[in-house]
Amino acid sequence: MSVLLALISRRDGLIATDGRQFAPAQYEGDRRVQDAEPETDCFNKTFSLLDGKVVGGFVGLVKFSGKTVADHVRDILLSRCPRPTGLEQIAGVVGPELAQRLEQIVEGEVLQQHRIVDVVFVGGRDLRRANFLIIPLCFRPSASGNGITWEKQAAVSYQKSRELWPLFRGDGAATARGQEFLAATTSRSTNREHLGSLARQTLAMAIARAGVHPHGTQESCGGEIFVELTYY
Repeated sequence: MSVLLALISRRDGLIATDGRQFAPAQYEGDRRVQDAEPETDCFNKTFSLLDGKVVGGFVGLVKFSGKTVADHVRDILLSRCPRPTGLEQIAGVVGPELAQRLEQIVEGEVLQQHRIVDVVFVGGRDLRRANFLIIPLCFRPSASGNGITWEKQAAVSYQKSRELWPLFRGDGAATARGQEFLAATTSRSTNREHLGSLARQTLAMAIARAGVHPHGTQESCGGEIFVELTYY
């Protein structure tokens, strides 16, 4: 399941995730015959694009068809949009193509109902160090059970009314604790070093409150904390 934090200030943005990756649960029909178990606590679910102008992260299904979600995102941009001009364009190109790739997974690799992914992009609206945005994409199995639906959810944009703007995705208990901690933090320095430190503290607090994996008995988040900052 994992936990993810996206955070933007006036001049910078970042993605932070935990490092826990699970081996998939095994099913016979609707009956679970083997729990999902932690495979590693050092799996990096963040990525960087365009020499750091855009950073991203993902939770849910983290790899399929022999590639990580980050690898799929990079492949899509290289083939469909090698020279993007804005963050909205990147999200709009990745969305339908990644949904198609999720549909094409071999059934024996990942069951249709488990093809659940959230991908979050962070960067300047026009790929400059200004007008920072967080854009979340949500991928889910369609209600009919045939295919994948995707949605570009409401973007979070930097506003002058406060210094930091966050977005969380992943385990419900972990994200709730992360939101509580961040809201109670009094320091609002926005230099890059502080943002990275704050993200690590927030993720540590979130991981400590993580719930149980929906297809197993182990905590859904844990391990190493990865932080990727924008670079302009």
